[in-house]
Amino acid sequence: LPVMVRLLVLLGLLPPSLAAVAPTFLRVERLAEREALGIDTPRPLLSWGWTTALGADRGAPVPRTSVSVALAAEDLDDTPLWQQSAAAATLRYDGPALPSTTRVHWRVCALGGACASASFVTGQMSPSDWTAQWIGGRQLRSPSLSWAGRTVRSAVLTVTGLGFYEIDLNGAK
Repeated sequence: LPVMVRLLVLLGLLPPSLAAVAPTFLRVERLAEREALGIDTPRPLLSWGWTTALGADRGAPVPRTSVSVALAAEDLDDTPLWQQSAAAATLRYDGPALPSTTRVHWRVCALGGACASASFVTGQMSPSDWTAQWIGGRQLRSPSLSWAGRTVRSAVLTVTGLGFYEIDLNGAK
């Protein structure tokens, strides 16, 4: 923390809760969570910033942190896939290979302080993951895909190509 803030806490003029740091602005490969889809780097760069109740804590020493990575959010506490401690605001993932097209959860905790969590989705990690069928002829005019009778928790639709396309979801454009 900046020297002035530490001095105010020591003098009792500022409650320690206002000086406590918390991780914020979590990013993967410099992408915010809502943009972190299809991360195909085997060892993605995890980064974050720090803030206090007083605002952004630029230029202050970086507190000791713990970073955990898991394939399920509930595993971050007890059985993370990878965990690392560092006094840094960036850390390169160095754990077991991440599976393709999987949501990966991660959390940054200030030692003895607050935590923040985020997630990202891995992309196709090896050439064998890339499979597709060519759509042509009559299929080109009206390809469709149906999951009738199945429960879908989440889905990502990626459309690429030149020209005109139209997407209908549950009968709505």
